[in-house]
Amino acid sequence: MAEAPPEVFMGMNLFVNGSDWRAKVTKFQPSLPKPVTKAINSPGLLGEIEVNTSKWSKAEPVITIQGYVPELLGMVGDPASIEEPVTIIGVVGANEMKTVEVEISGLWKDTDLPEWADEANAENSFKIVAYEYQMKIEGKEVLYVDYERRIVRINGKDISADINKRLKA
Repeated sequence: MAEAPPEVFMGMNLFVNGSDWRAKVTKFQPSLPKPVTKAINSPGLLGEIEVNTSKWSKAEPVITIQGYVPELLGMVGDPASIEEPVTIIGVVGANEMKTVEVEISGLWKDTDLPEWADEANAENSFKIVAYEYQMKIEGKEVLYVDYERRIVRINGKDISADINKRLKA
């Protein structure tokens, strides 16, 4: 029987530039990139089929932090924010705890300021348009997408190398 997916993501922290702690993360919506497909319906086929376009959808993860961090608020819309990778590190699992690390480089697109509250109850959400997206579980890379360089790795295997080689030829 297959193992059930982790139900809890706890102890999440947000770092900028790898090691500069900035905030406690209260919620995280990863928005994993997905392969883009195109519907083809041509003579000789029994019906419409989906084919891979060798492109990936943009990931736009939403990060909710505790409190109001002026430095993070100032990153929204700032082109320089693309050069400052954000790392979220937390633990998942009910019975067996595993460390999960997500690193995102991209443009800080949006912020959602809910009702103002005291620091203990304050939350602030950010949406980042990912240019580079990496997820590791227990230190092992499970997903890496670099949109600008057209690199995609799943479980360490470069699934974009063949198509990139053909495009450069």
